[in-house]
Amino acid sequence: MRYIVLATGCLALAALAAGTLATQERPSELTGCYDITAKDLLTDDLVASGFEQEIPRRIEFAGPSRGWSHRDSLRTAIVVPEGALPSVHHLMSGEIIGDSLNVGFSTGYGGVTAMLGWTGERWVGVARHFYDVGPPFEEDAGPIELTPASCDSPPPVPVDVMLPITRSVELEGGLVITLGEPLPEVLGPTPERFANRNVTGRTTGLFAGTDSISVGLVEQWGVTQIRLHYTDPDAYSNVETRLRQAYGAPEEDLSGDATHSNPITRLVLIDLANGAGDVLLSFR
Repeated sequence: MRYIVLATGCLALAALAAGTLATQERPSELTGCYDITAKDLLTDDLVASGFEQEIPRRIEFAGPSRGWSHRDSLRTAIVVPEGALPSVHHLMSGEIIGDSLNVGFSTGYGGVTAMLGWTGERWVGVARHFYDVGPPFEEDAGPIELTPASCDSPPPVPVDVMLPITRSVELEGGLVITLGEPLPEVLGPTPERFANRNVTGRTTGLFAGTDSISVGLVEQWGVTQIRLHYTDPDAYSNVETRLRQAYGAPEEDLSGDATHSNPITRLVLIDLANGAGDVLLSFR
């Protein structure tokens, strides 16, 4: 993590924006698309790297936010338009409070929040990282701008720069389990909050050969992780080969496990005793 000192000029810029709101027209509601510039929080060398705190380069305000409670609120939901580089943040929303715009991007464990003022052409202000778990960190911050953009124009960073890792597992018989979507009804009801569920069936295609399947579920997100267990060494070796052919050589994570990842998806191969292994497919 790179920590920076908040520049006095950044504070002055935000103050200037706030001071001119009374004489300049600003949006009265949040609609349409915006491009984000936040060089100290989102830099070119991090794009498509899967860095946990990346925020999207293009966003769209898309109606009432349903948030953690899964009910409409006063905030406006933020989504990433089709064709733009997705974000690891599952909870994104904004709200106009007085003369300011407050936006937040959260993974559920941390993220980025910003307060901005309208300059007449764009929203300008200060963004800060926040962390909901672990030991306290020195808070880092930097300037951020949201500039109105046509949703039909090419995004600053297109989705095709991202390694396309599958988010679905197909079962024999045609059922499909997909990250971010509800579990098929025939496999069980949606949980009220959090749940882990064993799934009956065997995989086919890219992940063929499993002996057992377990699924992590969260009410507002649907399937958040899929764990596939292989007891047959040949089956596990075969899935390793298929994944390498599909996504290239894996990286090694901090635990020494082989990993394929992009900004929104993580696929981990976990070696077990006697040639067995697990494949874990999850949100980042």
